[in-house]
Amino acid sequence: MTLSWLRRLLAALTRRGQTNENASVQKTAVSLIDRLDPAGAEMREFKRQADRSRRAQGTASFGGERFIGPNYAKSYVAAARALLNTAQEQDRLDELAIPCLYLQRHAAELLLKSLRSSADAIVAGEHTLGGSAAPPERKPEHRLPRLAAETAAVLEQVGVTLPQHIISLAHDIGAFEEGDPTRLRYPTGAPAHGGMPSFPKKVAVNLLDWQSRLEAILCDRDTLAADETRENVWEELRHILNTVTNELHSRGLL
Repeated sequence: MTLSWLRRLLAALTRRGQTNENASVQKTAVSLIDRLDPAGAEMREFKRQADRSRRAQGTASFGGERFIGPNYAKSYVAAARALLNTAQEQDRLDELAIPCLYLQRHAAELLLKSLRSSADAIVAGEHTLGGSAAPPERKPEHRLPRLAAETAAVLEQVGVTLPQHIISLAHDIGAFEEGDPTRLRYPTGAPAHGGMPSFPKKVAVNLLDWQSRLEAILCDRDTLAADETRENVWEELRHILNTVTNELHSRGLL
């Protein structure tokens, strides 16, 4: 049972991302699993080395989980941070600004759509339980101010208020795009906007500001959506570590 708990915890922490705190806990969990299951330790170490070698050669591996896939929003925020740091370190901020800004605006879109989708699912479920038809499917929306308005409206239906700083960032990015959500994707605007050059005049935008606001929103979203889950995980961790310690003592391994 202890091994089962540890493996479940390790999988949950792995999905939560590579924070310093999680990395430390993951290392502890791996070490405990190896000590409790020495027969499988050699195979697990072989797999870890193979994974490190694969990544060192430039090959990524992701997906394949049935219910929990890659976290797109977190990945885009992390990618934007990595690119922004590199751009500053190499003094290439002007050159790399557009791809960095695109990663940031797409992360904002993904965050909003994730919140909206969760609320939509609750509303649809309430309609189904009440015997009424579910709301019609939404039309695609990429303009961040409108997307923020849609998200705020459906969250209100389930008793949640979309924080103002999320709405503010959506409006700031939308103002920068001047109503054209493809502005950071292509050198010419969408036909609906005249097909003119995306940036006919020089612009200035603070990438660090967008990034810090995104990272704050990501933390807020985790806090709002996963406070109880996070506390349960750490409570389970404390219980598991106590159980494992007792078992290791009983086996004379500590």
